[in-house]
Amino acid sequence: MSSTIVAVHPKEPLRTSARAALMPAGHAVHEAEELAAAWRLSERTRPDLILLPWTALPLLRDALSSLRARDFTRHTRAIVWAERDAMRE
Repeated sequence: MSSTIVAVHPKEPLRTSARAALMPAGHAVHEAEELAAAWRLSERTRPDLILLPWTALPLLRDALSSLRARDFTRHTRAIVWAERDAMRE
């Protein structure tokens, strides 16, 4: 079953890697460099999944709250992805 995914990350190579891994499996992948662009994109695409970048905990908490507050992403699943070194925050 195909799903729509929005990959959000400031680093383009990571977004490209996500696209390269997910598209062959039949998923539609859209990319956004930052959260504001991801929300605009999500309003149009109604994604099944959003890949969010690890950020400082308050920013991540706000992003997840915003995800649930918006009608077009209320039921969207989220995965937070991070580089191993970033997990030490």
